[in-house]
Amino acid sequence: MGRNTAVPPTGGRRLVLLAVLTLTFAACAESAYTPYAGGEEFELTVSQASWKGRIIGLVNLPRQYHHWDSISPEDAFTAVSPGDAAEMPEGRCVALLGELTILEESFGYPDLLNLPAFELPDLPGGGRLDAATGKCDTAEVLSAGYGFLGFASHLSTDETYHFFEPYYIEGEITGSAAVAVSSWYEENERRFEAPLLSSPPRVVRRTFAGPASIGEGDSTPAEFSYTKTWGTNTLTWSGRIEGIIEIDVRSDAFLIETAGEWVHPSNRCIAVVGSETLPTEAERSELLGMTPYMAWLSIGLVVDERFISRSGNFQCLSYIFPYTVDPNFVERFRARFVSEDIGLLAVFLVPPEAEIEGVVTDPWGDETAFYEAVLIDL
Repeated sequence: MGRNTAVPPTGGRRLVLLAVLTLTFAACAESAYTPYAGGEEFELTVSQASWKGRIIGLVNLPRQYHHWDSISPEDAFTAVSPGDAAEMPEGRCVALLGELTILEESFGYPDLLNLPAFELPDLPGGGRLDAATGKCDTAEVLSAGYGFLGFASHLSTDETYHFFEPYYIEGEITGSAAVAVSSWYEENERRFEAPLLSSPPRVVRRTFAGPASIGEGDSTPAEFSYTKTWGTNTLTWSGRIEGIIEIDVRSDAFLIETAGEWVHPSNRCIAVVGSETLPTEAERSELLGMTPYMAWLSIGLVVDERFISRSGNFQCLSYIFPYTVDPNFVERFRARFVSEDIGLLAVFLVPPEAEIEGVVTDPWGDETAFYEAVLIDL
């Protein structure tokens, strides 16, 4: 592994970083294989980080409606009806699919501004700062094995990550659309044609160590530990996985546009439950530019032979920030798990028919470990 550094972001660079964090606060699928044989390849240097990647294509996503203009306890579970969806602005949802591999870097901490920026320059709403968060149902691309672009900032040299970037655009895409790949703060744009695909090609998961069983009474404890190294800085995460729980989803608070009709979703929210020990304050102080992504445990759900990213979809987000918006859930959770150290390590949005195989830590690193899933009833 190897992340290196120059200087922490300051001034205008810090403002841009804040904008990126605002738009990408969501949540990590990974594979060692290319899920799509075609696609435009590129190499790009962003500041002092060099990348290679592939533009896989574009897929349509269903529009999603809810009352959340902001994440607040008052709005989190407000029931909606098809008539309410008339408030949605004109437009449609698409997701750009791609893969990224970091070749060389000179930064000592993960930084979202070291990532390539992607936009659809010929389509209104396709800009890098246009917000699609919350307007699009991302369940299909998550279940196909793609993760949010922001988590590529965790990559170390030669690690590969399959990402998606959602857009809420105006206009139609006929056959293909132009994609601009550039830096957030340098003039180095390159353009490619991305085909419109009928569905997201599925990412094939790579092999990993394990399995280790988890759950009460098992002889093998579900303890994990892994490190990440960037330049001369190394951070260690450790903890214990207790199992997985299924969270009650207030589906009446969401509407998904399907075949021109607005229907309530049938997706499921699955949470990995356990405890974690974050890097020490001394370790974190070594990295002045530490982003919120670094404070999150790198953990994935193994579903239908692929790694699923933690959810950034609002259907599950109420249990992440803040998950206390559902007092009934909190009461049941604390009644089941007495220890205050036990909490939600990660929350995932999965299709209703998904077959959950297990949990994986450090999913795109070189210390990946797999644990069999044990469903705990609250």
